[in-house]
Amino acid sequence: MVRKVLAFDFDGVIIDFFGHFRVFANDQLGTNVSNDECLWHDLGKCFGVDSDRMRSVHEKWETTFSHDVLQPIDGALESLAVLSSRYDIAIVTSRKRELETVTRDWFEKSFPQASIHFAMGRNNPYAGADGRLYKPQVAELIGAIALVEDNEEEFVHWDSSSVEPICFAHPWNECLIETHPHILRLRWPQIMERFLG
Repeated sequence: MVRKVLAFDFDGVIIDFFGHFRVFANDQLGTNVSNDECLWHDLGKCFGVDSDRMRSVHEKWETTFSHDVLQPIDGALESLAVLSSRYDIAIVTSRKRELETVTRDWFEKSFPQASIHFAMGRNNPYAGADGRLYKPQVAELIGAIALVEDNEEEFVHWDSSSVEPICFAHPWNECLIETHPHILRLRWPQIMERFLG
C-alpha cells in the first residue's frame, strides 16, 4: 500500500531558526525585539533597520552559529515521529545551496527517515533561488497531500491545487487570518489532530 506524503518546511516549523537569530540580532543591533513583536517575515521591518543592515547582521550570524545550537520547535520531532507511523515525511526548504550539507546532516542525526527537498522561497532574501521550483510546486511533484509552511507569502501565491496549504502559526503570519481565512493556522498539537484524528 502506497503511503501518503506530508511535507513540512524546516526553519520556523521544525527548527527554531528565528528564536536563536532574534537573540543574536538584538545583541548586534542594540534592540530588544520579542518574538511577539515580529509581525512580518521581513526581518528588517521587525528590527526597524534597512535591508542592507539586516542582511549584514544575517550574514554575520550565518558565519558564527552552529546548527548544534538550534533547537527544535516544541513538539516538532516527537510529532514527526508519530506522524511517520502513518505518512511518509518530506522536508521542503528554501535554504541556500551552501547550507544543503549541514541541513542533510541535521536530519540524518535528528530524523533520518525524512526525505529532503530544496525549493525556492518567496519574499525571502536569505533563501536559495536559482533553478528551483516554489515550495508548493515541489510538494506537488513529490505527491504530498499537505505542506506546512510559516511564510505567509507562500500562501498568497499558492502554486498547487492538489496540496493542502497549512500555515504554522507565528506572529508574522497572523495577517492570513484576514487575508486568507480559509487557510488553517496550526501548531503541532493541532497538526497531529488534523492528520491522525
